[in-house]
Amino acid sequence: MTKTLHRFFIHPTALCEDRVLISNRDQVHQMTRVLRVKEGDKFIGLIGNGKEYEIEVMEISKKEIVGRVELERECQGELPIVMRVFQGLPKQLSKFEEVLKHGTELGATEFYPLITANCEAQEIRKRERMEHILKESAEQSERGRIPVLGPEINFTDVLDGGWPTGLEAEVTLFAYAREDSVLLSEVLADMGSPKSVNIVVGPEGGFTDEEVAAAHKQKWTVFGLGPRILRTETAGPAILSALLLGSFSSLK
Repeated sequence: MTKTLHRFFIHPTALCEDRVLISNRDQVHQMTRVLRVKEGDKFIGLIGNGKEYEIEVMEISKKEIVGRVELERECQGELPIVMRVFQGLPKQLSKFEEVLKHGTELGATEFYPLITANCEAQEIRKRERMEHILKESAEQSERGRIPVLGPEINFTDVLDGGWPTGLEAEVTLFAYAREDSVLLSEVLADMGSPKSVNIVVGPEGGFTDEEVAAAHKQKWTVFGLGPRILRTETAGPAILSALLLGSFSSLK
């Protein structure tokens, strides 16, 4: 049985040709003290470029780890599409963390906290913790890139003027709990395989009638998820799952 190698995102400057020098104190501690990596062991190094590097540990000291690249290959954990999740900011930070964890596992490339009419919170706190969650989730799920955690976005501005430059997508999916005439299964059947998808999910309480009307005006795809009402932290991952099993199931 082939042993699964530990995976670590390392700073790009740690890699120079076939030599690797890891000097980040926390990472050295994790590798040597927690995971007991020893000289002669191998691990997968990632620098966020979509490639993975099989590295053999050559030297270990208290302050650094020196390794040598044995093999370079394309990471198989990334899809050739952009999937952005615009998550209505929940009251509890833990719910947003769940979206980051599961969304990363399911292939989301970017996350944006969305400030809507029903949001009580107006900003994301503890961004460093959120970035750490994204990194750990990307390592665990064998991703080749760490998803982006973008700035807060005011939904009113988007509804008035469209997506900010650089965040446009071929398809924008707007999840509305009370939509029963168009369901996600029907949307997926007709969508094909776009190269970019924006997924918009409301906070607790969902979207207002005015926000739904504005989404229709923007020509977004407004759809429902069936007769059950999903929690705000469940809806985004559910949509990502449907996309991967439906329209994008043939992509590698």
